[in-house]
Amino acid sequence: MGSDGIYSERGVRSQVAERTQKEERMSSVKRAGIVPKLLVFAVIAILAWTIIGLFGDIMKATARKNELKMQAAAIEVENDEMRRRLENQSSDEIIEEIAREELGLVMPGEQVYYD
Repeated sequence: MGSDGIYSERGVRSQVAERTQKEERMSSVKRAGIVPKLLVFAVIAILAWTIIGLFGDIMKATARKNELKMQAAAIEVENDEMRRRLENQSSDEIIEEIAREELGLVMPGEQVYYD
């Protein structure tokens, strides 16, 4: 086309060159945008993994706490029973009971029969 046409050859070339430069800038921006996105994704993935691990640890600790509470309650019941025994018996009776039940001892002259 000549200079008297709607578009001159020089104008078309400059538009094509501008468009090419613009596309190159856009593609470099797109490529540069992937790296930060991957980094953000990696950080989020690591945080999620850590939170899931911590949640598991919390669940284990809670279960252990409940188990210890149950053990403590059982020991309290046993302690209360022992206090009651101490209050209701004399020391000689307690000694005799422990000797018979826990140590398997008998009084002189007694005979033990086993089933």
